[in-house]
Amino acid sequence: MNTHGHVDSYERRVSPAGDTYYWSTGHGLAFHSTKPGSDVDRLKAGDITVTPLMYDLTHLADVHEWQQALST
Repeated sequence: MNTHGHVDSYERRVSPAGDTYYWSTGHGLAFHSTKPGSDVDRLKAGDITVTPLMYDLTHLADVHEWQQALST
């Protein structure tokens, strides 16, 4: 998976209610650089990529402590 940062681009907008917000206007494949052979490198070459990802923020070291504290 490519881990180099995106080239960020935002546009300042105002909602109908008068609130200011910023809309991302960058291109999804606009990266500072790409690592050869990474998913983004292959996408830019016109290939299809499959990247298995895992997203788990569980702090496993604290799970047992919380289980004990909440079971009383």
